[in-house]
Amino acid sequence: MQPQQFAYQRLIVGYHGCDRETVERVLLYGEPLHPSVNPYDWLGNGIYFWEYGPQRALEFAHEQQARGKVQNPAVLGAYIHLGQCFDLTDTYNTDQLSEAFESWNQTLQSAGLPLPDNRKGQKGSDDILLRFRDCALLNWYMDLLDARAQDCY
Repeated sequence: MQPQQFAYQRLIVGYHGCDRETVERVLLYGEPLHPSVNPYDWLGNGIYFWEYGPQRALEFAHEQQARGKVQNPAVLGAYIHLGQCFDLTDTYNTDQLSEAFESWNQTLQSAGLPLPDNRKGQKGSDDILLRFRDCALLNWYMDLLDARAQDCY
């Protein structure tokens, strides 16, 4: 696998579903959003935005309300300059993940560690919401790419 410079000189509009109190703290007081670091987050550690998807962000906030994590569903919009990113809509990057999976799996096996499983989130649902494997792979690979980038400087 060859490391790649991920220079996406693109500006997007992103929407973050959260509690109205969070929106107010960010807009009124400049408080930063805090990255999610759950071991089951589909795309790894980070702050999640829906690109050009305010309705989907609001749906997510309502889903969080049903789970007791949000009291007043709201949406925070942002202009985001992508800059350095690993764009999963780019087939070059998704091909890299397939290669990375094999290397990661071998690393886990060598260390005697089990491969994490993705699992359904709720009984009776076919929705795979707990993305332990996806999250661990993406976090591992992003750390690997960061380390390679540091070696270049």
